Amino acid sequence: GATLRGAAQRSFWATIRLGVLTSMTGFCALALSGFPGLTQIAVFATAGLLTAALVTRFVLPPLTPARYRAPDLTGFERLLQRLIDAARLLRWPTLALVLASLAVVIAQHRQLWDHDIASLNPVSAAAQRLDEELRGAVGAPDVRSMVVVRAGDLEAALQAAEAVGAALDALVEQGRLGGYESPANVLPSQRTQQARRAALPEPDTLRQRLAQAAAGLPLRAERLTPFVEQAAAARTAPLLSRDDLRGTQLGLKVEALITTTPHQVTVILPLRAPSTSPTGLDLQAIAAALPRPAQASVRVLDLKQETDRLYGSYLQEAIVLSIGGAAAIVMLLAFSLRSLRAVAVVSAPLAGAVVLCMAMFAAAGRQMSLLHLVGLLLVVAVGSNYTLFFRAAQTQGNQQPGMLASLVFANLATVGGFGVLAFSHVPLLSALGTTVAVGAALALALAAAWIGSNRPARAATMPDDARH
Repeated sequence: GATLRGAAQRSFWATIRLGVLTSMTGFCALALSGFPGLTQIAVFATAGLLTAALVTRFVLPPLTPARYRAPDLTGFERLLQRLIDAARLLRWPTLALVLASLAVVIAQHRQLWDHDIASLNPVSAAAQRLDEELRGAVGAPDVRSMVVVRAGDLEAALQAAEAVGAALDALVEQGRLGGYESPANVLPSQRTQQARRAALPEPDTLRQRLAQAAAGLPLRAERLTPFVEQAAAARTAPLLSRDDLRGTQLGLKVEALITTTPHQVTVILPLRAPSTSPTGLDLQAIAAALPRPAQASVRVLDLKQETDRLYGSYLQEAIVLSIGGAAAIVMLLAFSLRSLRAVAVVSAPLAGAVVLCMAMFAAAGRQMSLLHLVGLLLVVAVGSNYTLFFRAAQTQGNQQPGMLASLVFANLATVGGFGVLAFSHVPLLSALGTTVAVGAALALALAAAWIGSNRPARAATMPDDARH
């Protein structure tokens, strides 16, 4: 008896250990990603899995009361065994379904993943449309389209921005541009300020011109003396600088549109599409109409296009890393199980659950994002425990009492916890919740149908603390 109990306990913890290692291996692959969010998720998930395993192994058993006895779930176990026996009759139909789903995934692999950065936007689509409508109503610039001017110093950058602004003004008059924002309108270049100051007439000349202009009008020229004095003061006043605007509302606008580094100054001119244009801005035509200053670079930038390109590269990298992680898991299973057939038996339900999830989104016409990919990794992490325990019960020739009930309760906790997220109005949470909830349920169902033992559970051979 004691020998059998010790062997069963060692087998139990060996299965737990292998399940934790396979789960951690999959997430460690994502830690190599250049996308900070994925790296953080990988680190958090790995640390959480390791902590949960250590606590389960070394903290919970000593805390379990010596007289504790698990509830008698014999009747529930028998019901679950009958369900598994029925599920095993569906092995071939479910295999055919997985193969058909794989064909769907392969056929739609180009449209399967969403390369739009908006797929990571936590704001709902309705709120995004409302934001666009409000921006259009108040004439706010389109944050995705802008002209970027770069130069070696602030003066050269502002002079180039003024030249670009003159070209943009012509486009506005032609109706090809709705408007734009430029810091040069608030903080002109030193050259422009000097030219404007030099254009101010002498006080005597200004008085004569004002007297001529006011002749025959009810306004007397003497009433304009403060204006003459201010013009005279402006002729000798220091030029406006960036520091003069700090701490003011205009200064906030300037600082938002000018970025300074030790070797470069960047000026941003956000563009606004005409309200009558249904297709938005023709950025190529705008780029062709802009000047090319000698001391600065001018570029028309579609921010969304650039971020989509960057996000697409991160997504492709994450998919490659996930495939590498899956290969590492297979190698770990092969090293631990010492049998290619056992590796295939354990991996098949996991691969089937992933394929069915992807086919489900493809059939629904919904593209997958990085959060769906993380969800699929969680499905593999959770499902590996199901397949390993079913395989252990199959190879040992018996099934530990309470194993089926424990797997079902663990699965219900996973499906319930992530299923709640599936109903969230935040797209990111909904994507993660739907993927994990559906995938975990499919992983357990396929593990039961493809691996589940059709032998009834025998008498307990494990102590209660090891079972729990």
